[in-house]
Amino acid sequence: MSGLCRHTGKPLSAWEHTVQSIAEEILPTPAGARVQREEFGSPVPAILIRRNASNDTLIAYAFSIALACELWEPRYRVKKLIPQDIPEGRRKGETQFQVIGDFMPRAHQGDFTIEGERSFLVL
Repeated sequence: MSGLCRHTGKPLSAWEHTVQSIAEEILPTPAGARVQREEFGSPVPAILIRRNASNDTLIAYAFSIALACELWEPRYRVKKLIPQDIPEGRRKGETQFQVIGDFMPRAHQGDFTIEGERSFLVL
């Protein structure tokens, strides 16, 4: 066990906890939103608000995902971001990225041994 599910309170594996940390805490938190920890968060919310789903916006979105993971999640190192671009979803402003990278379950303790390559989807 590495942590708890924030919705159910059930134990999570190290990988599930890492995905929850990235997708539900780091990426949706605007930089500067936390008191006494202003640097925490990501530029993702600022990029997505009131922007067209252009190629430039998608590039900024992908960069922001990679930057936030690098800064705030030591257990995961992003290697590749693949847009799951569906024209109907893009017209609605819905874009997903498949995030592929190396998972290091004990990196927060200083052990950077790679357990394997893992991926997940970010909305």
